[in-house]
Amino acid sequence: LDWHMDDKQGHTLIAAGTTISGDIRFCGLLRLDGRVDGKVFVHEGKRGTLILSRAAVINGPVRATDMVTDGTINGNVYVENRLECRGQSVITGEVQYGQMHISEGAVIEGRCTKRQQAAPDPVEFAHPADAAV
Repeated sequence: LDWHMDDKQGHTLIAAGTTISGDIRFCGLLRLDGRVDGKVFVHEGKRGTLILSRAAVINGPVRATDMVTDGTINGNVYVENRLECRGQSVITGEVQYGQMHISEGAVIEGRCTKRQQAAPDPVEFAHPADAAV
């Protein structure tokens, strides 16, 4: 999926029971209640907030300006600003963030690194099984 929205901030919902096989590029707000097998990332030069519900699953890398998760991510995560991991969230992969809040019960299985520069580490879009640990 590829949305071109100039400078407008869109609001998109991927509902529970929906599975997308392929990459998603977005700007604005993306709420995921379903499943994505592929990359989920903000258009270059745009801003985007990703919200994952408890039922949400992403099998692939993620890049967002801000993210709130209560779901599952199997892939590396790069969040430019604020990452909030709620109590049911599970992230398996490398995590880079600007600021992070982790609630009791949240699980991160991988290295967490506070972002030091604007550009993400090249490991960002590698699958955890392919990334050197």
